[in-house]
Amino acid sequence: MIKQETECNIELIGVFLTRYNPRKTLSRDVLTLVQENMGNKVFETYIRENIALSEAQSLGFPIAIYDKETDKQNNGTEDYQNLTKELLKKVKL
Repeated sequence: MIKQETECNIELIGVFLTRYNPRKTLSRDVLTLVQENMGNKVFETYIRENIALSEAQSLGFPIAIYDKETDKQNNGTEDYQNLTKELLKKVKL
């Protein structure tokens, strides 16, 4: 729709899920629905549900900075690092 409305030559690289929790039926259902509608545009990396992401956001910190402040690495940081690698691979950088 954006492409049609703006007449710009843009392309969707992909979509990814956040707050994903494979133990929750809703998360699995959303994943299935997104995969059915977006096909190969769905990134393999999901951002898992993680309390540290919420804490970092409430403090106004990027998750990587929050990890350094708390001297821990959590799933959120790992997931976003993996997503970045996957994105760079898709755009061939």
